[in-house]
Amino acid sequence: MLDNSYFFECRCGSDEHTLRFVLDKEDNEIYVSIFLNKYQNIFKRICVAIKYVFGYKCKFGHWDNWIMCNEDIDKLQKMINDFKNIMDFHYDKKADVLYAYIDSPIGAISVEIENGILIRIEPKSKRVIGFTIIDYMKRINDGLLKKIPMFESVELPKY
Repeated sequence: MLDNSYFFECRCGSDEHTLRFVLDKEDNEIYVSIFLNKYQNIFKRICVAIKYVFGYKCKFGHWDNWIMCNEDIDKLQKMINDFKNIMDFHYDKKADVLYAYIDSPIGAISVEIENGILIRIEPKSKRVIGFTIIDYMKRINDGLLKKIPMFESVELPKY
């Protein structure tokens, strides 16, 4: 498997039905591509082309399809979890504050969900974009740091 690439084959086992998901951590996006049926024989391609020139319409549409295998669900879940965990951190050692954000830091409204732990919300979209932890290292050293609501799967850094 290529770094950050996940391949899924159709349950039918045909190589002609393969999906590729690519997790782009830098741009915070998932790209999906599908390998569709490609006729190798020139005569087969000409025959199919002539049928379409004369108005042939495939009863299944012009899209190929793909059916996920049960054993691929864990791979897809891992990729989704990796996607959800794309966060950048900045630790202010002097103030003992950890800033965590998705994408890049932008203006946000902070809501204190418990003493010293703030969730950051982008005002326009109302989307949660990060969190701030005051007394970060003190909480870690005292064993008081719990998982952050809405960010339970995020691995917090050690400084």
